[in-house]
This record gives sequence, C-alpha cells and structure tokens, in this order.
Amino acid sequence: MGWQTVLRSKNLFGDWEEKIVLAQGKSAVNGPHQGAWVESSAQNDEKISDWFLHFQHREPFGRIVHLQPLKWTADGWCKIGSAIFDKDEVGEPLMQFDFPFDEFNLNSEEKFLPNKKCGFGGDFAEFQFSANPRLEWAEFGEKSVRLSAQNENRTIWTSGNVLTKKIDSESFEFSCEVDCSKIENESFAGIVALGDEYCALGVKKTGESFFATEIKSVGGNTDAERTEKTRVICEIAGEKFIFALKFCANNQNENCLLSILQADGKIAASVPFNLRGAHWVGGRFGFFVKGRAGSAVFSSIHIKSNPI
Repeated sequence: MGWQTVLRSKNLFGDWEEKIVLAQGKSAVNGPHQGAWVESSAQNDEKISDWFLHFQHREPFGRIVHLQPLKWTADGWCKIGSAIFDKDEVGEPLMQFDFPFDEFNLNSEEKFLPNKKCGFGGDFAEFQFSANPRLEWAEFGEKSVRLSAQNENRTIWTSGNVLTKKIDSESFEFSCEVDCSKIENESFAGIVALGDEYCALGVKKTGESFFATEIKSVGGNTDAERTEKTRVICEIAGEKFIFALKFCANNQNENCLLSILQADGKIAASVPFNLRGAHWVGGRFGFFVKGRAGSAVFSSIHIKSNPI
C-alpha cells in the first residue's frame, strides 16, 4: 500500500494544499511513494529533465528503486509517470521510459567497486560480508578467495564472515568450485540462500570423511531466538566440489534449488527452498565457512541471468 502525496503552501505555517500525484492504479508497482524529486543536467528525447525516485517493496527483492518522469504544470502542481501523457490527475508508474540522458547507460561495463583495502575485486566485486570485514576472515585473489573458520558458535544469520550478493535478477544460476582440502574436523563449507529464513547446503568434515549437509533456520522473532536445524544427507567422496544455486522468482513454492556436485559434475545432493520474506533489504545468496578451524578456497565464480 502507499501513494505519493504533494503538499504546497505559500506560508511555512499553512494553510497547506494537498494532492495525490502517483498511485499504483492498474500497474504492477505496489506502493509507489516515499521518494524524491531530482533534476538531470539535460533533457532527454521526451524533453524531460525532472525525475521522481520512489521505491517498491517486492519480495524477495526487498525495496527496489524506480525512476519516473516528472513535469510541472502551469498551475504549479507536478505530474508523474503516466499522468504526463494522459489527462489523469493521478499518475501510475511507467515500467519503461527513455533514459534521462545518453550517458545514463545501464549496460555500461563500469562497476562501482568496493574499497580495495578490504581485498575485494575481480570476481568478488559485487559480494559483501554480513558485517564489517576482518582480515582474518578471508584472503582474496583476483579469481579466488580463501575463507577461514572462526571457531565461533554462531548461526549463519549472526555470523559476519558470510560472503553474499543481493538477488538482482528474476532468474539466475550461480556456481563456484570449492577446494575443501584444508577444512578441519567438524567444520563446514557451504552456499546459502538468505531471507528472513534461510537454507544452506554444503560439506561437513567428520573424521576423515565429508558429508553433504543441510542447515535451515528455525523461526523466532528475534536474532537471539532464531536457531538452526542440521540434516546430514549423505557421505560424499573427494575434497573438491562444485556448489550451485538456481533461482527463479516465478516459482511460487520453491524458488531456489541448492546443489552439490562432485568434481566430475555428478550431482551428489540437492535441496529446494522457498526464499520469500527478506524484509526491506532483499534476499541474498553466497557462501561461507564455519566451524572449529580450517579453510576452503572458492573459485570459478559464475553467475548467469536467465530470461523469464
């Protein structure tokens, strides 16, 4: 729910006039409000230089930002979105429109990279830790990262050394190669899909063997109340594996599939999961190491968006 109201007055202390200028209407954009009026340095082909930014709460993506065209009318009110092009007083969000100017190119290969002092770069430029990073958590290379267990008795939710990326595609596939040869006894390396609830799949070392293991969050209204349930699936041979995750927002019941593949590509274990509630920050996916000691090397990061 939500709409955008504009207030105006010739006196700061009133009286104030009010007018609703943007609402969902028949569009698919729920709650278009809580935004900001901005100006571009030049007009686009539609002679628009005023713009309105607003958010939409959309699970499991969290709050996503929309950019709408804005024009001022002769009577001093603004029109936003579809209202610019029809006679309606209340506009609806437009799903497509010309860019503000030519330089505004979403297909640019340039990326906003995190601070290099944190070691990020290369294949990991779009990933972030769940808390302020510490040097002992990771060793980054251009194409690989070694994550270390921290000997902490924490859930995945409360662990800072989980390396994740926000979900920003309707459908995608993620995979990475994992070398667990330096994982020590009772430690775990895995991938995770994170919302308000989460599911992880990985390998746990017990004795001299590795076991495909699932970790799922178990309810609770606060971080302190949320616990985890662990399920051992099967023993798995080798020390090197491929972790994979598939996501499709259109799958209403199970939109994630987490898998472990052996080095030869044979699937050793798969777990479905439905990532829905993700508060306003949106769902994430990524990988981690937890347990007593040891480390794992993650490499060959591959993310492919799929058409819907």
